[in-house]
Amino acid sequence: MLSKEKYIKLILNELAYNREKNKHPLTQLTIHKVIYLVYAYFLAKNIELADIEFEAWLYGPVIRELWEKYKSFGSSNINIIYIKELDASYDNLDKNIMNTIKKICFLLTKMEIFEIVNVIHEQSPWKLIFKPMQNKKITKKDIINYYKKYDSEIIIYLDNFIMN
Repeated sequence: MLSKEKYIKLILNELAYNREKNKHPLTQLTIHKVIYLVYAYFLAKNIELADIEFEAWLYGPVIRELWEKYKSFGSSNINIIYIKELDASYDNLDKNIMNTIKKICFLLTKMEIFEIVNVIHEQSPWKLIFKPMQNKKITKKDIINYYKKYDSEIIIYLDNFIMN
């Protein structure tokens, strides 16, 4: 299992790599939603990549300390630079897991951000937990229980994309 910080750096580096290819901006919305969906995807598969709690905010799950770090950007592009050498620091991570992370990040960075927000609003524990202006926690247990109980088109969609 990765530390929370190392997991976040891994996803941010993948996002920076993909941004160079597809020219979509990396905003607070993009960063938080992709970090969440990769995390949730693996939890739905009973693989815990890190130990992270999210908060249920208006536009979906957020990691508060990450939001604090980038809040000065508002809704603008965040200039995160891809660092090729950082990939080597994840050599101990299972190759299949790493390839899956790369594929999910690639797919999600090609999508319009509000498509992702809508998916999270409809197909994640966020819809059960969110209460306006309360920023309630979305725990690992919430995510696991949600995906055990409900079929999720996004998990199936990601599976199909990964397999092809």
